[in-house]
Amino acid sequence: MSKLVNMIAGPFNVWGAEKEVYSVFGSNTGCKMSVFENNTNGNIRIQVRHNTDVSSGDWYEYNEGNFIKAQVVHCRLASTSTGGSVVLKIE
Repeated sequence: MSKLVNMIAGPFNVWGAEKEVYSVFGSNTGCKMSVFENNTNGNIRIQVRHNTDVSSGDWYEYNEGNFIKAQVVHCRLASTSTGGSVVLKIE
């Protein structure tokens, strides 16, 4: 099952607002993310935090296509140029 999530990427490597992009109950859960549509003029940087890290504030850089084993994933985006709307594909 995959879904599309619309987010705002901040301009010039400034992080946009965080959003919960994945939430599932279970023990063997997780997701992969990729940029489906980029409406900025730059490359997109993705940071995530998940499960226990969600409340602690520990963000880490995410490489597109890597599997995140987690029940809850929060994400934020930044553009290397002007900011704007970005659609992420979560699968």
